[in-house]
Amino acid sequence: MAAKRTQVIHLDTKDWIELARGYYGRAPEFQEIAQIVLEKSGSGQAIFPLSVIHFMETVKNANPDRRQRLAKFVTIVSQGWSILPAPEIFDLEIKNAYLKWQGRPERDLHTVALRKGVSHMMGAEGTLLDKDPKHPMAEEERNRILEQLDGPWGLHKLLDIGFPQSETKRMEEELKETADRLDKRRQSWQTIKNKNLRRRSMMADYLANEIGPRLMPVISRLTLPLTFMIDTTSSREKIVEFFQSIPTCYCNAQLTTYQYDMQRTIHPNDLHDIMSLSIAIPYSNVVVTEKMWQNAIIQTKLDKLYGTVVLKSAKHLAPILDSK
Repeated sequence: MAAKRTQVIHLDTKDWIELARGYYGRAPEFQEIAQIVLEKSGSGQAIFPLSVIHFMETVKNANPDRRQRLAKFVTIVSQGWSILPAPEIFDLEIKNAYLKWQGRPERDLHTVALRKGVSHMMGAEGTLLDKDPKHPMAEEERNRILEQLDGPWGLHKLLDIGFPQSETKRMEEELKETADRLDKRRQSWQTIKNKNLRRRSMMADYLANEIGPRLMPVISRLTLPLTFMIDTTSSREKIVEFFQSIPTCYCNAQLTTYQYDMQRTIHPNDLHDIMSLSIAIPYSNVVVTEKMWQNAIIQTKLDKLYGTVVLKSAKHLAPILDSK
């Protein structure tokens, strides 16, 4: 598990690509920082985890040479470290919110969010199906293969192979449909001219229609007492405090409503960015992202709330990594 003294650096896909280009001598301006990243990763002083979003954005690259070069670099630097998909940690964060409400010690979820393994990155357990159920594979052999597939070798192979173009097209179409639906909602909010009222209305709508349906089944499974729910929703301040203690939900809501408030069409890649950043912000020391999202994180004060440094380029990593 990740040691607390170890820095966790979450990179945007664009920064993985720029560092890889520096590593291969194709972008001289990134050569030095690429070497520093390799050194810090190799020594264990910094962790550069991969998310399922990184995986999806890498494997859809139709250029096999570029994808293979990136796959090799990503595998070397990540060392197999990965970060959970944001929704997979909701249950535990809600449990922590309940513990906080009771005044009891909370569980350190960094060791849950950050682990090694391809299956962890996908939020699922890897399995092997026997070709002939009547002659199952020996358990020792099964475990050996699963361990290999779940490690850096398996990660490299998955990134290297990529997805069939038909599957890539299907995923992109689904993402575009969701982006178009959310953009229609964004446009409807623009009729409210008062910015503060608009943002409060957007946040309330998002919590009720997007976050609420995700949380209620979790809350039902955990059988939390009615007094907890009544107290945490008794005022606007209590509601905000409650959602801040469920950090992936809160980051997702803040970034989404920030996007709703922009005079800019919602793009499919925006949905990937928000999902990735929602878990990266509370569970990383440093987040490197696009300038637009850097501004969004700072303006919504998520960086201060969760103690995260936010950069707009991997070029700016050197002083942070050299401080360790």
